[in-house]
Amino acid sequence: MKPAAFRLNLQTLNALVPQPESQGKYASFDQINGNHPWKYTVPNGFIDYEVRILRGSKIVYFNFNLAKEMGLIAKEHPHKLNKDLENKLVETFSLRIINEYDQLMGFRYPKKDIKPNRYMATRYLQLQHSIKNGSTSGDGRSMWNGNFLSPNGVCWDISSCGTGVTRLSPGYAKEFKPIQTGDPQVSYGSGLADIDEGVSAAILSESFHARGILTERTLLVIETADGNGINIRAAKDLLRPSHLFLHLKQNNQLMLKSSLDYFIAKQVHNRMWKPIADEQKYDYFLKKIVTNYSTFAAQLEEEYIFCWLDWDGDNMLMSGGIIDYGSIRQMGLCHHHYRYDDVDRYSTNLKEQKNKAKYLVQTFIQMIDFVRTGIKNDIKSYAKHPLLDEFESNYKNQYTKRVLQKTGFSKKQTNHLIKNFPNFVNSFMKSFTALERVESKEQLISTPDGINNPPLFNVRNILEELPKFYLKNNRVFELKEFIETAKSPYLKKKHQKNIQKFQRIITRFQKDYISLLEKVRTEKYLSKSILECAMRASSINRKNIVTGDGIIHVVNYLLDKRKTVNKNEFIKIIDAIVNHQQGHPIRTKLNQKSKKILKRVFDLIQDYRFTI
Repeated sequence: MKPAAFRLNLQTLNALVPQPESQGKYASFDQINGNHPWKYTVPNGFIDYEVRILRGSKIVYFNFNLAKEMGLIAKEHPHKLNKDLENKLVETFSLRIINEYDQLMGFRYPKKDIKPNRYMATRYLQLQHSIKNGSTSGDGRSMWNGNFLSPNGVCWDISSCGTGVTRLSPGYAKEFKPIQTGDPQVSYGSGLADIDEGVSAAILSESFHARGILTERTLLVIETADGNGINIRAAKDLLRPSHLFLHLKQNNQLMLKSSLDYFIAKQVHNRMWKPIADEQKYDYFLKKIVTNYSTFAAQLEEEYIFCWLDWDGDNMLMSGGIIDYGSIRQMGLCHHHYRYDDVDRYSTNLKEQKNKAKYLVQTFIQMIDFVRTGIKNDIKSYAKHPLLDEFESNYKNQYTKRVLQKTGFSKKQTNHLIKNFPNFVNSFMKSFTALERVESKEQLISTPDGINNPPLFNVRNILEELPKFYLKNNRVFELKEFIETAKSPYLKKKHQKNIQKFQRIITRFQKDYISLLEKVRTEKYLSKSILECAMRASSINRKNIVTGDGIIHVVNYLLDKRKTVNKNEFIKIIDAIVNHQQGHPIRTKLNQKSKKILKRVFDLIQDYRFTI
């Protein structure tokens, strides 16, 4: 007999707490009321808080496209806020926890402002905490609004950042006493968020999502009456590896198994994974983790995205994606030496992310063994596990494919090259890597938030221009022509004095490039292959991708101009920027003032396109 598929009936879990009988145009939002299956699955994995509505709040941004995808609003709803929708959004999401300090001081709030259900702050490991077993760490300024079961059966997680200090914040752990929300004297402890954080995340997350990178998505950005921000994110699963690693660190096999089973079942329920026989679920889980994490690491490296991966698994989604854009930087060049300065430590850099992702996989292997046997062996004993070889193999394959496609080869050509000409591909990858990592031999320099040694060449630019030049001149660049085309703003005159030291790298790169073109030629001459390569490379290696520095300047400018346009026009401007980041034409109808703002935004994106 075929084993029964392993499933979780989320409708049943949600029914443990009765849902309100709601009516009206926006009744779907009433399902988001603090209830979440995690509460019943992992009872020691969260802290519950009463919450109150912050009256007088305003909507800064609402993601109509995401809300429609989730089923929160009707497909035909106009992309325009109205009074009823604004009121519903404020009542549902503009919330502040009533924390330990409030309770100690005996603060009282109007009964009509206090939500009937309690909302959870989840526990997970965090590098910032001196206690490394998760007993003090987790959602320090966030809470989970709950989950939403869409009409098509997909279960979405929803959480908010900036809702007040919880006792899981680093500040609380350090002070070891209740902290008032908004206290500026406590490091990591105010419990508040800024509006610019939410707007930045909205632009970046929607842009990354469109590029096929798994990520949290911004549903809503709110401005409270006192000028702070509440930023609401949604995803089909908002769990982090650190949510499970907490129980591994604490040797709590029961809660670890419960949280692991929940995650697997959620993936199956949302059709992210196929139905699994119960006895096969842990092997299947590991296979998916290996594939997802190696693919994610390859995406980050090829796209020059800095994401602080580390042993705690705090800064990424459990399913292999991005969460918390405060630790994310899109880089314009291969700034592989950049490290973020987090007061008492430096972060990983771009090229270290792969091994950090691999170590997370190794930890999952240890975790599954512990769940199965009840014995937690030393993490080092899994260093030569066969699944880690699979990680390396898939990472190399995924990274190579992405680089070849960035070079301009089609998916079919890429697969053909990898299968039939591996030596040529390996040679090209080595010369490509050498070129993108050319840097000055000077010491690391300080940046506003860390250290760096910037690259001297803009590889994206040469990938776009080299096929055009070859098509026109029937030859590759000479040394000075190449440097003039590929140089980044960091290549100064002092570097060009020793121009010959670049000769070997540049010659080999161009030779390997032409060799690959020869392998995919479709005509007696290379012209057709080169033309197709040029067109694809030009589309992929766009010059309009907003960097980490760029988004700071863009959002500061937008918030400065926000009062000059109405709220619906401001939302349209954000949506237009997201379209621009996807390489799509701007179809949104904007008034003249908004068009002027948008033009300045595009200029800022260009000004900072080479930075971190």
